[in-house]
Amino acid sequence: MGSVIPLKKEIDNSYLELKNLVGNKLENVSQQIKYKLASEINLIHKMTNYHLKSGGKRIRPLLT
Repeated sequence: MGSVIPLKKEIDNSYLELKNLVGNKLENVSQQIKYKLASEINLIHKMTNYHLKSGGKRIRPLLT
């Protein structure tokens, strides 16, 4: 028979702690991405918005 593994009572908030630590720098990274990917071509505009709404690609720039 399998064993039961208890769930953690605390959620790992490492990302939130990092986000709070760097303040507005995370927003600056998003703005730089938006600026660099700006285009009058509608498809590229949609792809940029999709990319920014999806979240990722912000941790590495914060750490470098």
